[in-house]
Amino acid sequence: MKQSKPLLEIFDSPKNDLLWEDENGKLQAKFRDDVEKVLEAFEVFRNEQRGDGKNLRLIRTRRSISERGGIAALDGIVNRKKAAMGFAILEEAGRLDLSFEKIVAGTHASLFDKDTVDVARKRLREK
Repeated sequence: MKQSKPLLEIFDSPKNDLLWEDENGKLQAKFRDDVEKVLEAFEVFRNEQRGDGKNLRLIRTRRSISERGGIAALDGIVNRKKAAMGFAILEEAGRLDLSFEKIVAGTHASLFDKDTVDVARKRLREK
């Protein structure tokens, strides 16, 4: 099975221009770390839920981040009519603090438009 690239490589790939600049790159590094944390948490919880010993990787989500950039990819995920499968799995595990919605509605809300932040906050409130 093909191993997916680490998120650091995805964010730093030539296809993914810098999304924004700040003095020391701290905001971008924090965003990248938070997104990686969500991806890893989902993979762990999903693999435990499956219980078949297979190591699931979020290849399509990682590809979306690589091709579209982290902000656009999360915007697309959060703005789906129905919450992504990862949201339900993290909810079941009691770990919505590790969801993309939490990233969008919380620490990194300033990176997203108001409508996207509102969708994320609403989804989190409903649970």
